[in-house]
Amino acid sequence: MQLDERSINRLLSLNDKQLEELILKIGKESGIDLGTFHITSTDAQSIRNALRGFTSADLERANEALHAYQSGRYGKTNPRNKQ
Repeated sequence: MQLDERSINRLLSLNDKQLEELILKIGKESGIDLGTFHITSTDAQSIRNALRGFTSADLERANEALHAYQSGRYGKTNPRNKQ
């Protein structure tokens, strides 16, 4: 997965239910239990506002974090993840 302007625009185009389903899917694939998670309309609007404010530097940092997590480096350096 690569975060770029196109993927941000795709996220912005999702309705509230689709956005919630995508977040649940990403959480599940990442090993995060979001079983009690529910997005309200206010939450969805806050997420969209945050996405609209992403800069190129934000996307770069997000991609670096995503790639670190996917390669296992995040788990080794995250103090909350005891290995």
